[in-house]
Amino acid sequence: SARWDTGARNRYDAVLEEADQVTHTAHEYTPGAIFARNRYLMENCSLFLGASVPGTATARTMQSARWNGKMVALLPILRAA
Repeated sequence: SARWDTGARNRYDAVLEEADQVTHTAHEYTPGAIFARNRYLMENCSLFLGASVPGTATARTMQSARWNGKMVALLPILRAA
């Protein structure tokens, strides 16, 4: 987060402050970091909540969760008018 703008860093720090548990899947960002995060989330959840558009990484992770016997709930994506 050190390279993020102040607003993003402040939001990130606020989330960390409120979190009961923090799990890091990598020490720094790499091209595969998002996939490692998604795999970790899918493997360690009992219910996968997601808002996704078909063909995205989130949609693929939700499908993987289904294939692995997880309960999956698709949340609607609301757009500002």
